[in-house]
Amino acid sequence: MGYFMSETPAINPIITMQRLARLHLTPEESISLGQDLAKVLSWVGQLEGVCVRGMPESQQPAMALRQDSVTEGDQVSLVLGNAPCPKDSFFTVPKVLKS
Repeated sequence: MGYFMSETPAINPIITMQRLARLHLTPEESISLGQDLAKVLSWVGQLEGVCVRGMPESQQPAMALRQDSVTEGDQVSLVLGNAPCPKDSFFTVPKVLKS
């Protein structure tokens, strides 16, 4: 069982996630979110029981991939056109770390 897998999920992790995501939820919404999260994690936890030994890996990508090639090269002046302080062919940024 994972962290949220119980029938009644712990509220503290939900409060922590709300703070980190800067969400402003009512206590009722927090409880509902915790219950929904517990259900999702329970479904994910069921995957642990699936035996995949001996199953072949997928040989084909799920979608066709395009050729990785340059389509619009040599656009330096266009790219740097809106830069506040370009130098040569580069962006300049203020120093943020002390030596």
